[in-house]
Amino acid sequence: MRSFLLLVVLAIVVAPSLGCSSGVSQLRATPWMSSIAEEMLKTPGDREIERVMARKVELHPPFKLAVVNVSGDYYGRNGVEESRSAWDELAKSSSSLISKVVFLPSLNLARYGNTDAKRTILEDARRLAAQSQADLLFLYQSGSDTDTFFTPIICVFDLTIVGYYIMPGRTVDSLSIAHGLLIDVKTGVILDSLHGEARKTTQVISALADQYRKSFEEETSRGAVQALLPKIGQSLSQETKRSEY
Repeated sequence: MRSFLLLVVLAIVVAPSLGCSSGVSQLRATPWMSSIAEEMLKTPGDREIERVMARKVELHPPFKLAVVNVSGDYYGRNGVEESRSAWDELAKSSSSLISKVVFLPSLNLARYGNTDAKRTILEDARRLAAQSQADLLFLYQSGSDTDTFFTPIICVFDLTIVGYYIMPGRTVDSLSIAHGLLIDVKTGVILDSLHGEARKTTQVISALADQYRKSFEEETSRGAVQALLPKIGQSLSQETKRSEY
């Protein structure tokens, strides 16, 4: 009995230092957003600003929407391949605004890290969209941050073989965020910047923590992109009404 109480005390005192109270941190700013911003600032001055502001965006729905995923992100993984059904649902629910969704090849972020690169992500994405005769381009990237840490007090049972296989001694916390830019292909004007995220935190059996970690990350990654999709239709509706004036 004394031994068990000692284990409980150790769990309360030591466990927090091992990560019991940890969790995923907020994801950093998406790097390709910075790349696009740097591209826009290549030609500074009032004349360039006036030239950009003079671009007239003409929106005539329904639109052919080209989708380009920025892959190979700084989290060390390729871009997330979400289900086509979510995009099909977007086209169906916004049929008056979107006539067709075209999936174009992903662009690898690593190619644009070199300052000697001849083109930028935005330039290549617009070229792809133009070749598909799309009216609008949706350029997006998603990233995940998943952490596995000891569950307070319960993690003491990890010290026993039986507890390791039957007790929820670990907590898996997964956060995924997706960022997207809605762009007029003809003018290159950014119509809107959209954001979606999904998070899942659950206590799991310690022996299966790694399996749950992978499963949760895939689930939240899909969820973040799916949270982003309805906002595309909303944004298109607003921008179309605004262009009428």
